[in-house]
Amino acid sequence: MPSTEQIFDKYKKYKSNYDEVMQIVEEEFPNQPQFQMAVLGHIGRETDGTFDYKMKQYNDGPGRGLFQLEDGKYNNGVDKHFRNYQRWLAKNKLGDSARSQIQYLKSNLVGSERSYNGAGNSDAIIESIQSGDPLTIADTLEKKFFRPSKPAPEKTSDYIDFFKIPLQPAQPAE
Repeated sequence: MPSTEQIFDKYKKYKSNYDEVMQIVEEEFPNQPQFQMAVLGHIGRETDGTFDYKMKQYNDGPGRGLFQLEDGKYNNGVDKHFRNYQRWLAKNKLGDSARSQIQYLKSNLVGSERSYNGAGNSDAIIESIQSGDPLTIADTLEKKFFRPSKPAPEKTSDYIDFFKIPLQPAQPAE
């Protein structure tokens, strides 16, 4: 697991990427700070803290982008997210970008790709937001959307904890 110091060092190095991604997440999922934290926690983990939408998985692995979407097919023959993402880009006449990748996630939850992800999976993610707990939301996202071959909830949690402060809603003065 990365230490807070290691995460902070990467944050300083890749601050412009983080600022861009954080702004997009806030715009696409407004007024949902716990969900925003969960998404940013996954992005931090999946990009090794670079928040680079062009990130390629280390050691020539199949993952690509902010969410390390993989190419290929699941055991049931359904295309993995990377192929569907490519179709979604073409259908919407979009280029690959941080915004497009985040909009693809949103489209799987409440838009045109909801049936691809499975309405029940999307509903479970949306319901997890009601928990108000970024770790619960992140766990549901991992199981119902990302489906990584090597889950790493502790690493996601480390990023959530690191980025919690700027995303917490303002508290009224007492």
